[in-house]
Amino acid sequence: MTTATAPAALTLGPGVMRMHRRVEVRADRCIGSGLCVGERPDIFRFNEEGISEAYGSHDEATDELGEVAELCPVSAIVLSEDEGTANA
Repeated sequence: MTTATAPAALTLGPGVMRMHRRVEVRADRCIGSGLCVGERPDIFRFNEEGISEAYGSHDEATDELGEVAELCPVSAIVLSEDEGTANA
């Protein structure tokens, strides 16, 4: 399975734990509808095959990423969370 991922972090302030949200586009599911690219071109783009991919690193509100994932007609966008370390 080929996937494209991009890390995203929600920064809460000094000394506060951060939740890192990883954005993954499952290439085996993506049909290239472009809803994600149209909604958030700063996170998603088309690759050479016309399939969406996530790129870059972003400080995002987690609700917003969830809304973009819900737009995908074939559920190709997968979000996962990791706890980060405390900010200095």
